[in-house]
This record gives sequence, structure tokens and C-alpha cells, in this order.
Amino acid sequence: LKLEESSVEYLQRKYNLNYQESRKTLGQYGLSGHAHTIKIKDLSGGQKSRVAFADLALSNPDVIILDEPTNNLDIESIDALAEAINKYTGGVILVSHDARLILETECQLWVVEDKNVHEVEGGFEDYRQEILDKLGETLAPSA
Repeated sequence: LKLEESSVEYLQRKYNLNYQESRKTLGQYGLSGHAHTIKIKDLSGGQKSRVAFADLALSNPDVIILDEPTNNLDIESIDALAEAINKYTGGVILVSHDARLILETECQLWVVEDKNVHEVEGGFEDYRQEILDKLGETLAPSA
């Protein structure tokens, strides 16, 4: 990101969008209208993340890999990120420990453990309960 530009200027320059197209795209990724003309360097971490996700989506990659994307994001930004992920038409690989984001995204859940990768049957809540049950067995006093 060019920190001295506003997010609208950045998208206009990089993707040859007009002013309204830039604003529409930023709005789709959850950046409030008042922030569109503020220099990127003066945006919050969550706002910068929204600009970066709009930038990623406009670059139209086949797959986006997001590694702990909720670090430094507030709840509104996490919700906007989940919405953007759900709207994205390409593939998304999401690595996260953030239950809120996982629950809000429409995804398949895969777990990496013991040097293996496997798909979780059911959903996140089933997986969470399975882990809690295992911890309960581990923490239960032995007879």
C-alpha cells in the first residue's frame, strides 16, 4: 500500500478505476465512507486491512492465503473480513484461531494436528465440543 495516498487514490491509480468505482469497492469490503479520502498511513489497523483486502480482491488471484488475518482487528473489522471472504469468488485458505471468524465464514473446516491434515465432520461447534471432551478426559482425575 502507498501510505501517502488515500485508499481511493490508491485503487484509482493501481487499477485504473474511477472515483465512484473505487469508493464502491472499498465500501464492499467494509471501509466506511469517511475513511475513503484519509491517507492510508492515518487509517487504523482494521481500516488498512480492509483496504488491503479490497486490493487483493481487485487483483483477482485464484487463491488467497490468509494467516491469522484477525490480528489487530476490532470486532467490526472481523465481521467485515468474514463478509468479504464469503463474497470472494476465488479460493480462500484461512489459518486462524479466531472462533468468531471461523463461525462467520462459509467454509470447510480442516485441522492440522500430529503431522496430519483432516477435514472436520460436522462443523466448528462439533469440533470445539470434541476438543473440550478430550481436554475433560485429560484433566479428569485418574482412578
